[in-house]
Amino acid sequence: MSKSMKGINAIEKVKLVEEYLSGKISRSAAIKKVGINESTFRLWIRLYRTSGTTALLPLKKNKYYSKELKIKVVKEYLSSNGVSIK
Repeated sequence: MSKSMKGINAIEKVKLVEEYLSGKISRSAAIKKVGINESTFRLWIRLYRTSGTTALLPLKKNKYYSKELKIKVVKEYLSSNGVSIK
């Protein structure tokens, strides 16, 4: 079973990509080493080449805003633009 990008930490991803790019390990050996599919590894390589090591870091999640806060913000926005809510 293949692992997702989230299943392997960023340090492992960077190390693996750097080993491959430096010629220390083959693509097939790298894929087998961590149990991912080839398309995932190609993505890591592309991300690394275009944006460096930070591209392999986990993405930040969106913040959660409560329903009450959202309603408050919308009301404040509308009232500042001369729109009333009934």
